[in-house]
Amino acid sequence: MYRARPFLKLAPALCLCAPLAAWRNITTADNDARPSYTREEVSENDGSEGKPFWVIYKQSVYDLTTFRSSHPGGSFIDQAGGTDVEVFWWARWPQHFESSRMKKVLDETRVGAVLEVEDEEEVADEDEDDEEAEYDEPVRDMSNFRTFSTMPLDSETRPSVLLDSFITDQTALYIRNHSPVPLSVCEEDVASYPITIANTLTTLSDISLSHPLVSLTCVLQCAGNRQEDDFEASGPNFFTGTVFQDTSESGQVGNVTWEGHSLCDILRSRYPLECGEEERAEDSVYHVVFTGADEFESSTPLSTLLSRGDAILATRMNGSPLSRDHGHPVRAVLPGHVGCRNVKWLESIKLSKSPSSLPWNQRYYKDADGQHIQMLPSLQSIIFSASASSAGKLTVCGVAYTNGDASVSHIDVTTDGGKTWSAANVLRDDKEAGAPAKYSWSRWTATVDAPRPPKGEGQVTVHSRATDSAGGVQPEKSESQNGYVYNGW
Repeated sequence: MYRARPFLKLAPALCLCAPLAAWRNITTADNDARPSYTREEVSENDGSEGKPFWVIYKQSVYDLTTFRSSHPGGSFIDQAGGTDVEVFWWARWPQHFESSRMKKVLDETRVGAVLEVEDEEEVADEDEDDEEAEYDEPVRDMSNFRTFSTMPLDSETRPSVLLDSFITDQTALYIRNHSPVPLSVCEEDVASYPITIANTLTTLSDISLSHPLVSLTCVLQCAGNRQEDDFEASGPNFFTGTVFQDTSESGQVGNVTWEGHSLCDILRSRYPLECGEEERAEDSVYHVVFTGADEFESSTPLSTLLSRGDAILATRMNGSPLSRDHGHPVRAVLPGHVGCRNVKWLESIKLSKSPSSLPWNQRYYKDADGQHIQMLPSLQSIIFSASASSAGKLTVCGVAYTNGDASVSHIDVTTDGGKTWSAANVLRDDKEAGAPAKYSWSRWTATVDAPRPPKGEGQVTVHSRATDSAGGVQPEKSESQNGYVYNGW
């Protein structure tokens, strides 16, 4: 869906960054009757060995023992046990200050105040000395992006940039980080980079010697792309009321050529018995659990990866080493799957008879029925631009793609809400790039008569609809899945 002003030049997208919420400066009421604790007493309740999990914020003490298991950042919260979260932790993850949910959590979990408060500057220095070496954000040129959160970075690519070429440049691919970027790995150390597979430590050099280099061109899309369209179609979703409420219009997507080593071949060599059992079983038995150096963890059914057979451990994108924001030195690339399943900065791959138990997997990225979202929508089209000419014509441009179960056959465009449709011209980019079209997107353009806006309105709404090779048609409205994987036209 796209709204255009006929005969007017479209304004460029604006960079929208969420403001810090007013409650960042909350203070403790003087008449609070709850007990007071020294910092030493709080530090003893760090959540280890079954102890309560306490933190300090604004000279108040909070018991987050229950909340800990549903923390959006997974086990990162463990590092804050018994400490002052504002001094270092929330300075690194400022979205805590912007979250109305976090305010509610603090309101419900306050157990007292701090006695004998240490100098906050000294505390900050101590924490920074301990943790500074763990993260080092890369230098970035954000001119291609609309930024929603700076730490960790969450952004989408400006539509005009995505239309520039069939292959999305490293510097133009959206960045969705769940945590700060891990320390960089020097290129000369990449070969010896350790990764644990099947509980055995190996290196990228070992993998490259045992498994040939393969390449794959596919769409990478964040599960929350188009969540604003989902909100408009179905009302409040999982993003509503969070710092991500105004994010992900349509630019958290890109088309990339990846190089690496076949994940299925690696799994078959490391887990021969389990892979054989999986292929003989009627129902899924095992899950492949991927863990990154940023402590993000995700899992995908082994049966899906074996049946598709085209997932890779990628070390290069578009002919160059992975950039730091995109997982250097190695990441999982699971074509046809939502972005969160393509874990970056891989440190570990293992099989489990149950999905990952971390909050990323158990609380987030689930559909309306509570099932883990794995695949991209079967069919998707997105409008990236619509411009009117003085001759009364409207030129509409966009992309269309599938999750690999079929291929895009044609695109149609409507300016009257679906009453009439006009065929778009599909650019055969896959032939130009010499890449298979199964997982790639197709760029398209359509020129139609520009209608007059409805009375009292200055805009015309334009929709695109894709049809695939199996006869599937993109729905007018897709069933809401908590704001994820929306694909209504």
